[in-house]
Amino acid sequence: LALNLANDIVTGKLSVKEARKMYGEQAMAMKAKQPAPYTEKLRFQAQAGGTADPDRALMKEMSESKQ
Repeated sequence: LALNLANDIVTGKLSVKEARKMYGEQAMAMKAKQPAPYTEKLRFQAQAGGTADPDRALMKEMSESKQ
C-alpha cells in the first residue's frame, strides 16, 4: 500500500493529501474484506536491473587514509 501510494505521489498521479485519503480508504476496505487494489500487488513496474548503489564506501576510504 505504502509503496504504491509513494509511487503515485512521485509520478504526479496523486497529491500527498489525495494519497493520505486513499491510504485510509484502502486500509478500511481491506479490513472489511472488500476489494483494495492498492494492497494486492505493486501497481507499477519495478526496475529489473541497474538498481545497485553506485556510491563508494566512505568509511573504508577514511580508515585507509589515516594509515
